[in-house]
Amino acid sequence: MLQSEPELFEVLQLIYREMDKRSVPEAIYYALEQMNHFFQSDGAVVYTTHNGRMFPEYEAILNTSLYPLPLLSPQWLNEVHASDKYIHTNPLSSPIIEPFKNMPAAHHIVVPLEYKDLQLNGALVVFSDKPFKHHHYITPLITLIGVMLAQKQPASKVQEEGVLYRTDQVRRQQAEFMRLAKDERLNSVDLVPAMRMLCESTAHTLGASRTSIWLKEKDQYSSYFENITTYSSETRSHSKADPLRKDEHPTYFETIEEERTVSIDNIILDHRVNELQDIYFHKNNIHALLDAPILCNGESIGVLCVEHTHPRHWTFEEEAFVSSIADLTAFVLEHIERKKAENEIRNLAYVDPFTQLPNRNQMEAYMEEKIEQVDEEIDKFAAIYIDLDQFWKVNEALGYKVGDQLILAITKRIHHLLEDGEHLGRLNGDSFLLLTQVTSDQHALYRRIQTFKDAFKEAFTVSEQCLFLTCSFGIAFYPEHGDYSGVLIQNAHRATYEAKHSGRNGLQVYQDSMEHQSKERLIFEMNLMQGLHEGQFQLYYQPQIDLHTKKVVGMEALIRWHHHEHGLISPADFIPLAEITGHIVPLGEWVIQEAAHQLKEWNAMGFRGLTVSVNISPRQFQQGNLPEVIQEAITQTDIEPSSLIIEITESLAMENQERIMKQMDAIRNLGCCIAIDDFGSGYSSLRYLQHFPIQSLKIDRRFVENIHSNQKDAAIASTMINLGKSLELTVVAEGIEEMEQLKTLRKMNCHQVQGYFISRPLPVQDITTWMEQYSL
Repeated sequence: MLQSEPELFEVLQLIYREMDKRSVPEAIYYALEQMNHFFQSDGAVVYTTHNGRMFPEYEAILNTSLYPLPLLSPQWLNEVHASDKYIHTNPLSSPIIEPFKNMPAAHHIVVPLEYKDLQLNGALVVFSDKPFKHHHYITPLITLIGVMLAQKQPASKVQEEGVLYRTDQVRRQQAEFMRLAKDERLNSVDLVPAMRMLCESTAHTLGASRTSIWLKEKDQYSSYFENITTYSSETRSHSKADPLRKDEHPTYFETIEEERTVSIDNIILDHRVNELQDIYFHKNNIHALLDAPILCNGESIGVLCVEHTHPRHWTFEEEAFVSSIADLTAFVLEHIERKKAENEIRNLAYVDPFTQLPNRNQMEAYMEEKIEQVDEEIDKFAAIYIDLDQFWKVNEALGYKVGDQLILAITKRIHHLLEDGEHLGRLNGDSFLLLTQVTSDQHALYRRIQTFKDAFKEAFTVSEQCLFLTCSFGIAFYPEHGDYSGVLIQNAHRATYEAKHSGRNGLQVYQDSMEHQSKERLIFEMNLMQGLHEGQFQLYYQPQIDLHTKKVVGMEALIRWHHHEHGLISPADFIPLAEITGHIVPLGEWVIQEAAHQLKEWNAMGFRGLTVSVNISPRQFQQGNLPEVIQEAITQTDIEPSSLIIEITESLAMENQERIMKQMDAIRNLGCCIAIDDFGSGYSSLRYLQHFPIQSLKIDRRFVENIHSNQKDAAIASTMINLGKSLELTVVAEGIEEMEQLKTLRKMNCHQVQGYFISRPLPVQDITTWMEQYSL
């Protein structure tokens, strides 16, 4: 069954193979059934001409109320040929759908299947009560289906009809097309070999001197054609030609964009290619050409060129063949792009995009593979959790860009230490995981870990600064400390907490008592509730700027903890603990109340129109009373509900979607806005963007960091921005640290930005002073 756009090329190949196995009527019925599946239509019919009338010879009807099918006249077929469109919708004063006006179908696809005197003399009609799915595929799909239907017409029937006589040459062309369409080599993700095969086959089938494929450059979509490959029948070799630029050959470009094929018997006599005479034709001794545009979604993305060194008359059948190969090329190109996109998505799922190390998913896969291979009685391996000590201070003091550069430097240094059979992965911002085999000499493992610890004794030079850092190690052994990957990583992490508690830069092996002890100790040491009661928590604010007006339009509230013993504690150190213990709920309620009161104060000071964004943790968001907490804050402060923005993470949006949707609806009914934070950081479906009541997307900072210097990052960010705008969402880019990033985002028409380039997060008094003095 044809299921979705990305699968179209593979399924067409399946149809070709299936048709080869079937009799003529069965093959054509099969093709019509697949068209119904793809377009989600009610019926598909092939009309052919008999004795001056057109009869429904082949039909696949899903909605029986379409019967009886009307007979049609040759005049009707003339109207079909004269039409410049395939899709027709009622009510329409057109003779094309007049014969079907009494049928329960409001939408029609009507396509002529007459290829002069050598193929079917008739038409394909598809009926539907609803708009057709995947309608932009109609042109290439109908071309391919038409060739298949013609190929399946028996020779005896062709000769009986007289006008449908098929020559050996046409049969050879159609057979070659079918062979190409079924060739497994077209499933490759490598563009050039596939294009070379198509060029060679086309040249040999038509006896042409040269064939070439040209594609429009993505960066300059309408500026020039880039030659992918040119095949010479004389030398039987491939080469590349210089690009064809639109400003140098405007007439030819216009012709390619407007005509289905460009057939020229003698180039000297045709004005459409005068611009190519000196620069291309004379140099290559070309006298005749047959070109067909490569169409994707109705737009020309390239051209298939067939050329001859002598004047030559191109037959209609040759034009049809070249047009079919151009459509097949379009399918191959789409297939290659989709495969590349799938590989990139798969790469995102298993590779940390920043360091290119395996991520948690890949490391868990390695561990499960090891578990399946080892003998528990003999073999064991260790999961070693490596956590950088107080790495957050680097981000706080020097900015995220320096922090990211430090991560890369650390990755490079410890990666060089790996031995055969070891795997190193990055689990999150400042945590790594090392997998290594364990021998009977356990002291060898400790010496191995010491090698990694020693690597941190030398300073890391980042942005002309020498930075010293330590790390803590936690070890969990298989099978003693867990029999599957998730438990081993968790227990290694718990051991790391113990190492940090012992003074950092330490090493601990997991013990069964650690789970309970670590929770109790951390709760005791970092008594969140006590800190909340004693006013140890404080909100810092980071401004958000409208790129169009350059005005401050909002603030993101960020919690900080000034512990009476440990000083300033990073949210990364206490938020996860608060999430586990449930203390995140009262902590989050305090943040909402405090942010609302501060917004009220700013309004009273004359800072009107500001919004305040509050990050809501997954655990708090799933609390049933969250809407009541928000409503209470709004009522107490009398702020506009729309000025309070509730931010949730992308991963939260994918959990228990029915429950999340219900909670979102309740918050939206209060008048508040909802934003997806760190958009793009998760490996998830984008369906929630369409269905969830969200108003804003915040692009994850990693897609912004190199936006001005990395074309791939720029393309990803641009896609996210355009996606948000198409869904009428406000798009906010985080992590702006340089002017060039801001300029690039402004060119992309991003709505809002925030980051250290504008201002680091500041306490209330400092950010208020900053607003009074702000200019961009």
